[in-house]
Amino acid sequence: MSGPDVTVIIAAYNAMPYVTRSVTSVLDQSLGADQIELIAVDDGSTDGTAQELDRLAERAPLMRVIHQSNSGGPAGPRNLGIGQATGRYVFFLDADDHLGPQALQRMVAAADTNGSDIVLGRIVGEGGRSAPRSMFRRNQPRTDVYASRVYWTLNPMKLFRRELIDRLELRFDTRLSIGEDQPFVATAYLEAAAISVIADYDCLHWVAREDGNNITSQTHTTRTWIELFKTMTELVAQHVPAGPDRDTLIHRHFAIELRSVVLQLRQEPQRSRQDRLLRELAGLVALHWTEGLEARLPAVVRLRCHLIRHNLLDGLLALARWELDQGATRYGTTTLAATNPQLHVENGCVYALYPYFRHSTVDIPDDCYDITIELPVRHHVDSAELNATGLRLTGHAYIHRITTTEVNTELVLRERASGHERRLPVHHTPTPRLVDRRG
Repeated sequence: MSGPDVTVIIAAYNAMPYVTRSVTSVLDQSLGADQIELIAVDDGSTDGTAQELDRLAERAPLMRVIHQSNSGGPAGPRNLGIGQATGRYVFFLDADDHLGPQALQRMVAAADTNGSDIVLGRIVGEGGRSAPRSMFRRNQPRTDVYASRVYWTLNPMKLFRRELIDRLELRFDTRLSIGEDQPFVATAYLEAAAISVIADYDCLHWVAREDGNNITSQTHTTRTWIELFKTMTELVAQHVPAGPDRDTLIHRHFAIELRSVVLQLRQEPQRSRQDRLLRELAGLVALHWTEGLEARLPAVVRLRCHLIRHNLLDGLLALARWELDQGATRYGTTTLAATNPQLHVENGCVYALYPYFRHSTVDIPDDCYDITIELPVRHHVDSAELNATGLRLTGHAYIHRITTTEVNTELVLRERASGHERRLPVHHTPTPRLVDRRG
């Protein structure tokens, strides 16, 4: 008799009442209970989670519960589950979260059809928890970390081919107190024959706990964030030769982990410790800084990196305060839409008025504030008519948040297949009542 299609591994610690729905969502999968091996590792829970797992296992022949003393994080329990997994594929599920009813069936089918080693299923947030979205804009039967946005989600809640895990001897890093999943997932991505993305079905539901004890919401020290940043940038550098591909991946860590380092640095009580940590961080940034990377970064990240590289602590702390005042969170990236900075338009360029813009005592290049290419262009074609004399288009276009009373306008027609462009002058018609659909 062949083994199960999927081994689902749940690391659980004080997960009541969420663990009931989490486990039930696995047992009720359309793939069929006889094709799913469920390994739940109770990591020394004290709130009834252990007893609830035992109760649920009584009606599930392929569910095993392992009890152990608390290990301090999910890495150890997940590793224990990997060692006992027998399924063709492995899926890691947090005890707070739950699966859509067809999630495993769809992911296994995608992996089998496309020969994929990893399958990402669309993630949706519940209870106010945010979820990654950029990599789920469309289905992708076969892709990789360079042709898609999959690298921007390094959580382990994905379907992995067990042969890949065994061949690479992948395990979660028990030395990291945060981001222990990132080396595991990043290495798997880089070694995968192919990666599939399911974007048309809600495979995984991320739940915000009412007690606020989701692991990604917990506070960690500046040191732990620095260690994660160091680990991941070194991993990318070891696996990917210097050049555009490396810049593509390291961009993610400069945008996310580096920002979390700075937000936590602000909480350090001693100025001398802040100075020491900043000097250490500047050295790490310098190791991987390239013109290619700089060109990929949005202005706010370029500014943050400039302040770090030049040990400008006061400016760095001012930027952190500004981001927090704008509603920034400790986990994730700041986007232009989220921060909504005031703008300065000059000579065809648009500058965000982030802290220290053209400050009299600090020489920071204007390029660190230039968001011209980041501003989205809103456009809509109302009609398109082709007749004997030509093509007549009606519609409108404008640059978000910029008043375009005096502009030079041209129409760009681009052939989708070849990329060939034709540029045509267009008479600009002011439309002062035209506003963004979002208000």
